[in-house]
Amino acid sequence: MAAVENEDEVRADANGEARADMSEEELECQPCETRAPKTVFNPMLPSKAEVESHNLTHATYRNWCPVCVKARGREDAHARAKEPKDGEEAMPCLGMDYEYFGDAENDTAKVTALIRKDKQTGMIWGNVSSTKGPGDVWMMKKDEKTWNCLAGPTQS
Repeated sequence: MAAVENEDEVRADANGEARADMSEEELECQPCETRAPKTVFNPMLPSKAEVESHNLTHATYRNWCPVCVKARGREDAHARAKEPKDGEEAMPCLGMDYEYFGDAENDTAKVTALIRKDKQTGMIWGNVSSTKGPGDVWMMKKDEKTWNCLAGPTQS
């Protein structure tokens, strides 16, 4: 770089090197081209026919569907019950389900049973039922007696 007598005339070029032969207009900053910023995925809205077809079943998740978005949201936490303190009784928890025993091919050889389990004691028992559901009056009375044994009589 050559020595310059008047330092006010020293200019810099695009590479940052000093140049004495550039005018004031040449040194003004020219606006640069702007770049389009990168954005998060923005789905195209579906046609009216696609929306109507999707709204029939919501079988596949679609991020443009407010029902699908809400349904995929996180559930509230399922907090465990606190252990009872000394002198307190735990709330009884009784699980029950129907089971079928017998020949898989022959429906007349099947037996329906209601199986129950007390969570606190681990006790498991079952009774044969004539039908599934509240149609078996004897089974309903038997369940009431069993529940009263485990939990105590209900307040009415």
